[in-house]
Amino acid sequence: MRKIFQFDGIDQAVLSIGECKEPERVAICIKDSEGHEVHMLLGQENFRELCSLSYDIRWMPAPCQQEEDEELPL
Repeated sequence: MRKIFQFDGIDQAVLSIGECKEPERVAICIKDSEGHEVHMLLGQENFRELCSLSYDIRWMPAPCQQEEDEELPL
């Protein structure tokens, strides 16, 4: 039995990441709200690099959050 992780996105989109029959590969599927799917196989090294992106992304605050931050007194 293989593990599959699914993440619900906005507008009913779904990201699925699962173990694969092929050695040292992971299967990724992105399904949009209209049912269109894109499938990819990633090797172990590329998948680990993808997973580490959360540490490299500079998250931009939402416009409403940024306005609230600007209104706070120092």
